[in-house]
Amino acid sequence: MFSFGAVLYEMAKGAPFRGESSGVIFNGILEHDPVPPLRLNPGLPPKLEDIINRALEKDRKLNAGENSCNSSIDAAI
Repeated sequence: MFSFGAVLYEMAKGAPFRGESSGVIFNGILEHDPVPPLRLNPGLPPKLEDIINRALEKDRKLNAGENSCNSSIDAAI
């Protein structure tokens, strides 16, 4: 699900995590949240930002698995 969120984020406004080396990128993925996509792209639908944020959630309990994200996608469509 995280990879899906990363692809959606990149489609909306570029790579969610950047760095000069793979170590810096991995650290960003593990320790930081990306800049909210709506801040970088104000024209982005808020529901899409919700889907991206849920997919990029690192805590699986908060992500609640595929069913929860699928419900968000269905509601946005």
